Amino acid sequence: MPVRKETNVSSLGCDSLAKVKFDRQIVAIFQANQVKTIYSDDNGVRSIERKSGSDNLHMGNCPLPQSKTPLLDESGEPIDLK
Repeated sequence: MPVRKETNVSSLGCDSLAKVKFDRQIVAIFQANQVKTIYSDDNGVRSIERKSGSDNLHMGNCPLPQSKTPLLDESGEPIDLK
């Protein structure tokens, strides 16, 4: 059985041990399901995942999907159809 290396809570930049445990559970679920890339804004999840060697992407770096209502996007106001 592999020995788990203890992670210092302050080195992860997290608020509490409970948050670190929760973030570790999230990463463990990803690893158990063989997820290759994690998209997350949570710094705790990202720092734990970074140490495990998988890819992690910040949500702000993801491309925006193409709009389904381009006419409304240009003016910012709805079109009056009366």
